[in-house]
Amino acid sequence: MRSKLTKWIDFLDNLPVGVYRSTIEGKFVYCNLQMTRIFGFDCLEDLMAHPVVDLYWEKKDRGNFIQGIMEHGYADDVSLPFKSRQGDPIWCAVTARPVFDEDGIMVYLDGTIRDITEQVKDPETGKRLHDMINAINDLVIILDLDGTMLDINQAGAELLGGRKADLLDRELSDFILEKDRGLFPLFLSEVRKSGRKEAILALVDLHQREHFIEFHAFLVREAGRHDHIRGIARDITDRVRSQSDELVRERFQGVLEMAGGVAHKMNQPLTVVNHLVLEVMKGLTPDSPLYDRIERIQAQIQKLNDIAAKIRGVHRYESMDYVGGVKIVDLDKAS
Repeated sequence: MRSKLTKWIDFLDNLPVGVYRSTIEGKFVYCNLQMTRIFGFDCLEDLMAHPVVDLYWEKKDRGNFIQGIMEHGYADDVSLPFKSRQGDPIWCAVTARPVFDEDGIMVYLDGTIRDITEQVKDPETGKRLHDMINAINDLVIILDLDGTMLDINQAGAELLGGRKADLLDRELSDFILEKDRGLFPLFLSEVRKSGRKEAILALVDLHQREHFIEFHAFLVREAGRHDHIRGIARDITDRVRSQSDELVRERFQGVLEMAGGVAHKMNQPLTVVNHLVLEVMKGLTPDSPLYDRIERIQAQIQKLNDIAAKIRGVHRYESMDYVGGVKIVDLDKAS
């Protein structure tokens, strides 16, 4: 008589989705048979021995995925680019929950994986998006080889700020930030040449709002159909802005530390010079030919003292335009 464990394993193996448990370090603890089918492995043993991170199209996606789970407590149907054992691109929707030990430390990820690669291809034309793809929160887009939009999902239309009908047959480059627009033909050329390409694109939507997307593009060649480019993109605007804000904070901290060091170094020689000038002036009468010059020197030294005081008092970042388009710290506003 078959054991309950055997029946349970059979049940999991016959599910239409991949089921897995992995360690946070990136080793599989359990996989069902559907996982081997999704990733093109011959047997469970080979898949179990394969590092989890090597299944991701980009290894950094694994770190970002775990970080997202740590921040939000779960991942629900997140679409991510993976690759098969043969190196072919696969798009999967991943749902995962963390498992904690008794000390409250996350040790495992339990999750399911659905292969959604075929959902971006219509069986009739090979160019139209499947209706189900609109349920995915990422931008999904079909381009011709020159970058004209042939189809786009609802999330993509919302990101670009318009209706799907208004976006079709427009060049995607129309929405790329002007300073980067000239690089987009090179990006398309790389896709046509190598079959795939990834890049971070800065877009401006129809309402003049700026977005940053992580764009993964793949060349699709199918018999009897026109070649086209299929892409899935993730809106990473918040991440880019957060990193930019962090960079500004780091730079400002560097400015504060440098300002404190400069002010400290200036203070010592200025103190000595102040005393020397006062001693010289004590030995001069107002009608002395040097008195006026020493008095002017003292006034300039006082200006240096004031500048040093402003440098010590810098507490926010304020800049001003300088020669040749260069910006410098505005000490009057920053202190």
